[in-house]
Formats: sequence, structure tokens, C-alpha cells
Amino acid sequence: MNDELRTALRELVLAAGPHWATAIENSLANSKCEILALNPDSTSGSAVDRQATVTLGGRPLVPADFSWPRDRGGQLMQFLLQVDLKEILPPQQYGLFMPTEGRLTVFRSAQILTMADKDRKAFQLTIEITDSNCTVLSPPLENPPPISPPLLPAHAFTTESVWSLDVEKLNIEMLTFALPQNFATALLGWALKYNLYTCGHGYFFGSGRNVEEEKEICAFAAGGISWDRNRSRDSHYSHLTALKDNWILLARICEGTLFQNGSGEKNKITSSDILIQKDDLAQGLFERAWLISR
Repeated sequence: MNDELRTALRELVLAAGPHWATAIENSLANSKCEILALNPDSTSGSAVDRQATVTLGGRPLVPADFSWPRDRGGQLMQFLLQVDLKEILPPQQYGLFMPTEGRLTVFRSAQILTMADKDRKAFQLTIEITDSNCTVLSPPLENPPPISPPLLPAHAFTTESVWSLDVEKLNIEMLTFALPQNFATALLGWALKYNLYTCGHGYFFGSGRNVEEEKEICAFAAGGISWDRNRSRDSHYSHLTALKDNWILLARICEGTLFQNGSGEKNKITSSDILIQKDDLAQGLFERAWLISR
């Protein structure tokens, strides 16, 4: 934690006074969450070095016979994320089982914000188990063909286990301790700044704002149903709502901070979240995962 964050927290606790100081400290302590944060890879020597644990944007490593995915409108999708699974181990607290080999590659439509959350043609996740017969797609030609994959700026990352704050749990903790609204709002704002400091580029196996809602969206979407708050409270859809706890957040990519300077118009997406059911993760069925962009 940097000095600015320490100072801000100290001032918040002092302003709350001794009556609420312990409640604030307990709320934070009970909301700690170990995650795998994405850190810029300073050892690879290149933003597109394939030895990096995680690659975002640029050109993915793909089989020679790979066919670039298209969205429902027939447009070529954008390459978002590629992960070397043998380097990604969930923090012990999650007790999850997952494949320990293979390369997970994620694409999304450039128009995903205009597409329904239940639309599987808005994204595609693929898994390659072996490294054989793969190649990095060649750099753009001076005179590219009329149809070429739209590229996001390339970034290479490694993962590092860090402590974050589970914002959803923090909200519950503050209600439990009945923190006054002004202190609760200030504490939530501080927590978001803290998380931005620890994992501003994105992370794996974490939590965050709107994750509980996104779990419901995925439970509905996997059943081919569009989610909204009225349906989530409707008893006719209770069988779908009940499935939300089967879903976990696999990764959050903070696109707003990573891809602002990409080619074309400014990226309007704040973050892209990949959610998957626990059993599907254990079996490596990443094609059943869901991607939600906001």
C-alpha cells in the first residue's frame, strides 16, 4: 500500500472516531481476498514475447489451420486474452481444480456492447492442449488485405498473488456493523482505490463490483434467457437464479486502462469479465464459459 492510501485510510478512521474505528478495521480485515493480479512483464523484453504468462491484445499464438472467429454480424472478432494454464494456479483459498496445461485464447466482438449478454456469438473461448504446430501470426502487411483481424495494443503480463478487497463482501460487512452511510461510502471509495492500486490491469479468481449480478446473468444466459432484475425476482425463473452460485469469476480484464490508445476509436469498454462454472473449470470446458463486457 502506498503512502497516499495509508494517509487516506488513517484520516477516514480518525474522522469516524474511536466508536467506529474498530468496525471499519474489522470490515476491511473480513473482506480481504487473495487474487492473482496481472503485472506488466518486465522480464520478457518484448510486449509480445510468448514466454509471458498472459498476453493481452496483439496477435495470439494459434495453430496453422486456425480460423479466425467471427461474430453474429460476420465481422472478425478482436483477440483479447491468451493464458498459459500451467502458469495459472488459483489461490489456495478457492480450493478449485483446473487443467494444468494448455493455452486458453479469448476473442470478443468489437461490437459486444451492442449485443445481448446471452449472445454466444459475442465472444469465443478456445483451448489448445499442446504446443505443437503453432505459430505466431505474421505482422501486419504494408498493404493488408481488405479483411484482416482487428488488433488491440499488445501487452505481456505475469501473475502475482496479492491481497485485494472483496467489494461485495465489504458491503455486507458494513451493513453488519451498521456503519453510518457517510463512512460506508468513504470506505467503499477507499477500497476501490486500493484494488486499483493492487490489480489495476486485471486479475484472476477475484471478486469485485457487480460480480454477484454477473453470476445471475450467466446462469440465465446459459439457459438462453435474457436477464433483468424483474426476472431474477420472478419465481418462474427461480431455477436459474439458484444456479448463480455455480459460477465464479475466472478473470477480469480492465480494458479501459489497457486499450485506451488502441487503433481506431477509443475503447469504450471498462472491463471484460470471464465467468465459468466450477465443474466446467475442473474439466477444462472453457467453451462453456461466458464473457461479459461493460
